[in-house]
Amino acid sequence: VVKWNVDKAVAGTSDYIVDRINVHYNIGHLQASGGETMAPTGDFLLALNKLSKDQYLPVGP
Repeated sequence: VVKWNVDKAVAGTSDYIVDRINVHYNIGHLQASGGETMAPTGDFLLALNKLSKDQYLPVGP
């Protein structure tokens, strides 16, 4: 996951990448703290995984 500065990227400067975070699985969704509110804080970012065992696990023969 890469955190970057939009203003610097639009301006075309080469230092627009602010931070990088390694994630060791396939990301299915990203969720920011307060992201669905009128005033999001943006303090935290959750990387939710995409791994699953299909819809239902087998329970017997």
